[in-house]
Amino acid sequence: MTRKLYSIFYAKSTDILEIHFIECPKFQHVVFDINDPLHHWLRFLDQHTTTEQMEELMRMDETIKEAEARLSYLASDEETRRLYAIREKALHDRASWLEDAEAEGREKGRVEGTAETLKLTALRMLQKGLPIATISEVTGLDEKEIESLDHSNSK
Repeated sequence: MTRKLYSIFYAKSTDILEIHFIECPKFQHVVFDINDPLHHWLRFLDQHTTTEQMEELMRMDETIKEAEARLSYLASDEETRRLYAIREKALHDRASWLEDAEAEGREKGRVEGTAETLKLTALRMLQKGLPIATISEVTGLDEKEIESLDHSNSK
C-alpha cells in the first residue's frame, strides 16, 4: 500500500485556489515509482540522490533537466552566491536582534514590575501603621522613597 505523500487544502473563498503540502519525510518510506512525476521531483529535491539517479531523472524528464541546469548556473554565479550569503546573514542578524530585544523587554518588565510591587507593598505597610524603618528593611526601599509614597498617598 502506497502512503499518501501530500495533503490538499482548498481556499474557502474561492474555487480556483488549492494548496498542496508535500510531506517529504514520508517519501523515504515508499518505493520509488519511476512513472510518477511527483516521485521524480521528490527524488530531485532529496539531498541523498546519487549522481546516477540525477542523470536518470534528467534523461526521463526535460523539466527536471532544465531545473538542474538553472540551479547549476545559479550555484556557479559568484555574485548570486554573495547576495545569498548577505541575505542569509541579514536574516540571521534580524532574528538575533529580535530575540535580544524580546529578552531585554522581558527583563525590563520584570524589573519595573518588581519595583511597582515593592512600592505597593510599602504603601500597604504604611497604611497599616508600620514604621518607615521597618518597611525599608523589609522591602529594601530607601526611607526617603517610602516617605514620598506616604506624602503622595495622603494628597
